[in-house]
Amino acid sequence: MQERVEILWFCRPIGAPVGERQAQGMSLVMRNCAEAELPSLIDSMSDDGVVSVRLCVVSPSQLMRHRAQILESLEGA
Repeated sequence: MQERVEILWFCRPIGAPVGERQAQGMSLVMRNCAEAELPSLIDSMSDDGVVSVRLCVVSPSQLMRHRAQILESLEGA
């Protein structure tokens, strides 16, 4: 099975890439996401068996707005 890594840009740095790249049995997917998607994504993270690693990049203000839900999700993992 191919490893799948996702980078979800909720706060995308200037020049950060988007799109999909594949190399040596690994798929790297980078995409822009709206902040409105963050709560439902956090709820479904443990249910997704397709993704090996998911990295969500958020701004400090986004982190503070969703901090309780993020911490709850991490404690349940």
